[in-house]
Amino acid sequence: MTAPTVIFTGTADEAAIAFPANTNVAAALALAGLGPARTDVRVIADPAVDRNIHTITVEADSARFTATIEIVPNAENPRSGQLTPRSIVACLRDLVSPIRIGS
Repeated sequence: MTAPTVIFTGTADEAAIAFPANTNVAAALALAGLGPARTDVRVIADPAVDRNIHTITVEADSARFTATIEIVPNAENPRSGQLTPRSIVACLRDLVSPIRIGS
């Protein structure tokens, strides 16, 4: 492969079956949104990219927005991002905190 190539197009539930180790962000967004059967996912392999890139597009009758997140791989475990352990720690702190800010 020498150029970006779409290797999967389908729903979030199909993506979870086809790529269980690579579609956790799509699964989380699907569960928070319209559900796995109504969330479209596209997986692109790009040999020139050195990190996981998630582009999220939300479309509604009144607006459309797109956000792109580039996850830098963890040096000790390149299959995971540097943000993953920090997110886990933050989640655990939130679970035991007597004070909650936001939703």
